[in-house]
Amino acid sequence: MKLFSRYELSACKSTPCFNASLDHYYKRSVRSVRFTFDGRYLICASFSGSCGIFAPEDVIVTDPDSRRTDPKVALCSGPKPWTCVAVLEGHENEVKCAAMDTTGTYVATCGRDKTVWIHQRCKLFKPTDSGDLNRDFGIRQSHFDFFCAAILTGHIHDVKHLCWSPTALLLISSSYDNDIRIWGLVGDDWRCLQVINLHSNTVWSVSFNDSGTSFVSACANGTIAKFKSISALDYKDSLSPFISTSVGFLSVGTLATGRSLEALGKQKALRKFQLTNPLKADDWEVSSVMENVHSRPVYSVDFGEFIISGGGDGKVAILEGSGPLGQPKLAFDAHCGDVNGVAWRRRGDFDVFATVGDDEYLKIWQLCHE
Repeated sequence: MKLFSRYELSACKSTPCFNASLDHYYKRSVRSVRFTFDGRYLICASFSGSCGIFAPEDVIVTDPDSRRTDPKVALCSGPKPWTCVAVLEGHENEVKCAAMDTTGTYVATCGRDKTVWIHQRCKLFKPTDSGDLNRDFGIRQSHFDFFCAAILTGHIHDVKHLCWSPTALLLISSSYDNDIRIWGLVGDDWRCLQVINLHSNTVWSVSFNDSGTSFVSACANGTIAKFKSISALDYKDSLSPFISTSVGFLSVGTLATGRSLEALGKQKALRKFQLTNPLKADDWEVSSVMENVHSRPVYSVDFGEFIISGGGDGKVAILEGSGPLGQPKLAFDAHCGDVNGVAWRRRGDFDVFATVGDDEYLKIWQLCHE
């Protein structure tokens, strides 16, 4: 394995174009930005204490069961205005991370106030709903309204990061208190299913693999750990009837956007199953640990076919995704300063990834497999 291109945009094998800019919307730093699993919405967490959800003007905000809008058209058809369709508020101060679950029903946010908030999407807006946390955004509000379903406590310091399972209603959080917490829906209540205290320092980032059967964590002492769950593996197998079609298999989590009527029907059934059968995995155990992946804190990690990490040493490391963790297959200087974020592109070529650093550069890379 070797690096094919430093940060030439041509590595993406397509012509990138500037799509939109959300200027002057936030008065303080934007700490986290993430697309939803279906690629239709962008969720931003800000130090201003709020979380904004944005969509291009041509994305119709509809019932989560609907798949009328093609994400590729919505996000790649040229410059267009983006609109804020919802603002989630409630945290006392800085929001560190925000993410929507795979069904499009819940948004989780976390922050400096040591809490995790679960915001639930309403199908229809009722003016008498006193639990609504959103501002008024006109006609779109009737289809994209949220209320606070739970405020989860347990972490004793800043909650740094959140990650939903791509296949189930299961959430993991990591914190400055060195702990990882697993959260799930038990009956009508969100509860902490498991606390993992493997690490001896801040856990900056966590990331599931695409099947939801394993996740990795990134620690301030330069360590990356990998975890597995038998319950999550069994749950993945239970999804088989919902993803098998006459033309192949649907993607369970990432960009599950079937086109045929059969695929749309399967997706609706899958979503119903996920909502009515939340995963209660409390059997996560460490499967392998790799120390000194970075000489300084590991600030970001993303679990795809390979595991990619970015650290305070300015380096990016790429590790084998399957099997036990080993020495990085590739490590290189990526930025002049901390590497704050790394992410695989989960559409098209899976060997393209992006990094962002303290040097104010966003770089696009591609791997060449030998």
